[in-house]
Amino acid sequence: MVVIGTMGNIINIEELLKHKLCKKILNNLEPSKYIDETLFEKIYYEKATIAREKIKEDIKYYRKQEAICGQQNYRNRPERF
Repeated sequence: MVVIGTMGNIINIEELLKHKLCKKILNNLEPSKYIDETLFEKIYYEKATIAREKIKEDIKYYRKQEAICGQQNYRNRPERF
């Protein structure tokens, strides 16, 4: 799951994410006191246009890891970024 551009105070991001078993990536311009950073495997504090390629590579890596571990098989799913 990728979260982009939120301070976390309008929509409670922590509440939405804390029970999700997926990998989580945060992309914001700056840290927010409303977001628990420990919920995320990766955090990028930069413009989304700059972080885009890094996030794309992270997603590819996580998909490979999940397929290898047998949790889910993404081989037949089209990649969308």
